[in-house]
Amino acid sequence: MFGGKKLWRDAAVLTLGSLLLRCAGLVFQVILAGRLEAEGVGLFQLVLSVYGLAVSLAAAGIRYVATRLVSEELGLGRTDRAVSVLRRCFIAALTLSVISGCLLTLLSDTAADRLICDARAGNCLRILAMSLPFCSMTAVMGGWFTAVGKASRSAAVQLFEQAVMMLLTLVLVPEAGMIQDTAKACELICTASVAADAAAFLFSSALYLHSRRGFGFHGGGYPAKRILALGAPIAVTAWARSALSTLKHSLIPAALRLSGAAPARALAAYGVVQGMAFPALAFPSAFFYSLAEVLVPELTRAQVGGDAKRVRETVARSLRICFGIASGISALFLAYGKQLGTLLYGNAEAGAFMTALSPFVLVMYMDAVTDGMLRGLGEQFYSMCVNLADAVLSLAAVRFIVPIFAVRGYLALIFFSELFNFLLSFGRLVKKTGLTFSPGGLLFPPLCAAGSVGSVSFLLRLIGLSPAGALGLAAHILLTGAAYAGLMLAKRRAERAAA
Repeated sequence: MFGGKKLWRDAAVLTLGSLLLRCAGLVFQVILAGRLEAEGVGLFQLVLSVYGLAVSLAAAGIRYVATRLVSEELGLGRTDRAVSVLRRCFIAALTLSVISGCLLTLLSDTAADRLICDARAGNCLRILAMSLPFCSMTAVMGGWFTAVGKASRSAAVQLFEQAVMMLLTLVLVPEAGMIQDTAKACELICTASVAADAAAFLFSSALYLHSRRGFGFHGGGYPAKRILALGAPIAVTAWARSALSTLKHSLIPAALRLSGAAPARALAAYGVVQGMAFPALAFPSAFFYSLAEVLVPELTRAQVGGDAKRVRETVARSLRICFGIASGISALFLAYGKQLGTLLYGNAEAGAFMTALSPFVLVMYMDAVTDGMLRGLGEQFYSMCVNLADAVLSLAAVRFIVPIFAVRGYLALIFFSELFNFLLSFGRLVKKTGLTFSPGGLLFPPLCAAGSVGSVSFLLRLIGLSPAGALGLAAHILLTGAAYAGLMLAKRRAERAAA
């Protein structure tokens, strides 16, 4: 029922949907940057960091649990038990989300004062608490769509949610912007977010009921202890990691202030990195996260079926393709990050951060795919432990390094944190699958990427086309991408001919 072509087709569908989603998200960030300015964006990002902790409490690992368990039942041919799995997941998600929403509401003022250090955030957190049941239930249905090979439906739900969010924000926020009230604008954005989550839940429910046709129902239910055994370790480590991450993000502006920056400047610097540079750097990651999602059921089915060769071939091919794409994207950010920051946000500092973090995106993209493979092979607890260790080290770095080295220390922390995470995860994947790699295969993509950037830039500058404007930048990026893709395809054809 599922195979190699189906895997890449699903990944392509999710990537297309995710790219459209990220386009809308990037436009949304540009709107926020122009409306709230850097300080307001920083405040909103801190609100989201605390809200992220509540989301983790409400739905930690529930999507993965649904995907993994439904995939297991399908892999064993027990389609009648798949719906039973999902019903149990719905109950768990609803229970956790209600508890999380109540806690966020009760502790909103405390979190605003002690974590965000800005009382204006309290109302925002109370508003966002109402969205938690919608988020967790939609996550369960997203796991179902992935497991049954309906990737397009998951992408459609995300696109619909983002469209509603954008529309409501455009309708609501301008009125707040006219009175120059940053706190009110943030509250209206949070209100739009809740409405978008509710709309996404209704849309996802309709798609789920339609996709469920043809599946029987096992009247005996599904053992809750199986869900608990799989989900509890993920939930506990996710909660701990999310708590540490929230604490880390809340301490970053304070650490920047300790380095000598004024409070407004510290919040603005945090806003530029998290609210401007990061969305742009994460934009191309749509493919990698989409592939990671569809790899979970693919590898689960192969592992349950005892097909070690299929597991190894799927992992090797996915890593090779992802490393080639990630190397090219990293080179583009290194070469044109400054111009992108100026073009998107009118902010040279955002562009400088993109350039400085360009090596980071290569590691981030590969880590996303590696984590997806580990989850598909049942190594989700190890992956979560690595993430937890990463969060602990990052928190220590924020406390002791950022106050000394300021923004540079913050950027170094981001890169080495992701590198630490990736190396441990990748080592586990190699041990689990027995993969081997040649030095030439690792060196060729970065060298080709560097050569493509250099040669295209030299030729275009010879004819007087610099990357300073929108047209020149687009020409540089597109031609560099074409040159790099041509070199990589030529290498692949040569390898096939030699074989």
